[in-house]
Amino acid sequence: MGNYGNELADNLAKEATKNKEIIYNKIPKSLIVQQVKQQSIEKLQTQWEQTTKGSKQNSFFPNIKERLKKKELS
Repeated sequence: MGNYGNELADNLAKEATKNKEIIYNKIPKSLIVQQVKQQSIEKLQTQWEQTTKGSKQNSFFPNIKERLKKKELS
């Protein structure tokens, strides 16, 4: 009694039990990590394709995603 955080949690829990429809809108952390990784790879690929430096490396490794796979294997 008297603790604002506990009182708020209790009230929210009581309200939640009144709702008959349960809505799950949380995204798993693993999915967020996967999406951020994919976005990073796409950004790197765009930069890699647009750069004029390292043209020899670019000819050996034209695709960043494939290059990262080879790095993981070694």
